Amino acid sequence: MKCMKTVSISDTHGFLPKITEPADIMFICGDISPLSIQFNKPAMWEWLTGDFMNWIKELPVEKVYLVAGNHDAWFEGASEAKKTELMFLSAHKLVYLENSLVHYIDNEGTSWSIFGTPYCHTFGNWPFMRTDEYMEEKFKEIPDGINFILTHDTPYDWGGQDQILETVRWSNHRLKHIGNKPLANRLREIQFDWCFHGHIHSSWHGPETIDDPKAGFVVNVSYCNEDYTGTYDPLYLTHYKK
Repeated sequence: MKCMKTVSISDTHGFLPKITEPADIMFICGDISPLSIQFNKPAMWEWLTGDFMNWIKELPVEKVYLVAGNHDAWFEGASEAKKTELMFLSAHKLVYLENSLVHYIDNEGTSWSIFGTPYCHTFGNWPFMRTDEYMEEKFKEIPDGINFILTHDTPYDWGGQDQILETVRWSNHRLKHIGNKPLANRLREIQFDWCFHGHIHSSWHGPETIDDPKAGFVVNVSYCNEDYTGTYDPLYLTHYKK
């Protein structure tokens, strides 16, 4: 039995929490940008190549897989050359995924499949928000039989994964299912092991599955609460393959 350890986090919104426990790989599910500069492209580049890059290099993991979120405007407008440069600056420790598939090969030669997508359902005018029709086509690219899916948005009506559980200003949304329907539909079509997401900061942080033999676990790994304060711990998991 072969195993690998992951640590997952999302919605850091400029915070760079100290990660001391080692793992093989780290998953970051979007909304990394500081709120004060999220639409300031030059300031974001300086932060990404400065504070953020220093944090990435110090993480006690071999690889970091990142998807963007609806607060990460720099990534939606950046050229492929700039995104490649960012990964190059990390000595290829950082891997950015934008509706794309990669494989991580561990020290024992075992391959683990990872698909990452930033797209969110529309509720205003934010980066990476798309129509249901657009996402239905893009999510068809999520392969069947995959180990890890990184999304920023949360699937619709998957337990408490898309419910605001904190008492917040927009209380009319509290405890309603407000997730991504095309994403939930695709997850019900395929076999997967884990789907990590953020976006709704205070939704249920425990892994949840549904009554379907193909279904894997979906879990919110947001770091911030609804007041954009670092509250929740990163999620560590150990995964096994025969």
